[in-house]
Amino acid sequence: MTAGRAGRGGGGDDAADLPLAATVAQRFYVDERNKQSIAEELGISRFKVARLLALAKEAGLVTIEIHPPLGLDVAAGDELRRRYGLAEAWVLGRELSDDDALRTQLGQLGARWLRGATPTDGAIGLSWGRTMAAVVDAVDVLPRCQVVQVAGGLPSAFDDGASRLVHRLAARSGGQVSSLHAPLLTSDARVADSLLADPANAATVTAFSNLDLVMLGVGSWPGASPLRPALHDDDVAALARRGAVAEICGMFLDTSGSIVDEGLRDRTIAIGPAALAQVPSVIAVAGGRSKAAAIGALLRSGVCTHLITDIGAVRALDQGA
Repeated sequence: MTAGRAGRGGGGDDAADLPLAATVAQRFYVDERNKQSIAEELGISRFKVARLLALAKEAGLVTIEIHPPLGLDVAAGDELRRRYGLAEAWVLGRELSDDDALRTQLGQLGARWLRGATPTDGAIGLSWGRTMAAVVDAVDVLPRCQVVQVAGGLPSAFDDGASRLVHRLAARSGGQVSSLHAPLLTSDARVADSLLADPANAATVTAFSNLDLVMLGVGSWPGASPLRPALHDDDVAALARRGAVAEICGMFLDTSGSIVDEGLRDRTIAIGPAALAQVPSVIAVAGGRSKAAAIGALLRSGVCTHLITDIGAVRALDQGA
């Protein structure tokens, strides 16, 4: 059977259509013409324009390369988003063994996300941690907004306390600061109730209900958590019995993502799970293979809507962390 010539309105074989496919691809990808105008110029249907564009890619006449910004692995982010029902996931596409370098890279991504997501005259919440400090360090300017401390302070030996961070971030936006003048964990529920009744703290807790977004760090538990000195030995033993692997803003999670606070919640001064569930965007920033189990627990909890992490953590998650 002899191959027929490609008719301008009909089918024809693929080899005969290649010159026309190249012409159509030139018009569409380089000249940025739409399919209808190409069809009218060449006297073919829009359907055939679409078929010729597909042929141009299949035959290698056209190759498309995506160069994601900021070193992101878009495919890994899309897979995380689908798997865990996230609104968005940014995955740093290279694995870094140096923890400080990784925090710096994640901090830059977190700062970029904040700059794009913070509404003018909105309210944003910030927790504590070294990765949150890296985010704040990387922020050059923000829209004017209220910056709300969503977790109480940690032992004084910890350098990147929440109060210090919210003031530093607010300085980038020129907005109002709402602080918690209290520790994250208190000795008992009565102390927590007394501190929360203080008018300054009460105003900050009220601000929890008006947040547009919250940015959180993710802590591995037990690991080298700065929370350990604030806990009783009985608390630590109870968390171990219940399989705690992650700490997020004073909440402890097991591998399934369930909260395993064992009575700590009424001693904790921080935004709680019910209030977090009402915040439109809750973004967690954490990475590294050592934090994969904690990140996995967070993702299964449904607490966060957005995640910034790295390919090392993703690979460890894929391996069952």
